[in-house]
Amino acid sequence: MFWFVLIVMPDQETLFEIPAAECGPKTRPEEPEGMPKLKVVDRNQFKMPMLDVDTLVGADHKVRAIGWLTGTLDLSKFLAGIRSKVGHAGREHNDPRLLLAIWLYA
Repeated sequence: MFWFVLIVMPDQETLFEIPAAECGPKTRPEEPEGMPKLKVVDRNQFKMPMLDVDTLVGADHKVRAIGWLTGTLDLSKFLAGIRSKVGHAGREHNDPRLLLAIWLYA
């Protein structure tokens, strides 16, 4: 246990005044009414299937040509604006190649 001793000199002037409102107990903000938000367990989700996305599209499908095309483009200017970096805080962004491929296919 620690004890602190405050020594007040009677002839010492006060540096500044603290308003009485700031010295009182802090009040908590009013809580909203209603039920609390909860993320509940989905008991109907009984398995997570392993899926190979490459097998969903045929070998001769035209979307493969679009994927190849977007893989050859220089999209570095799109990457320059992304502030989230590997090894630092921040959510990852969607790959511009994927977004461009979806746009072209649409």
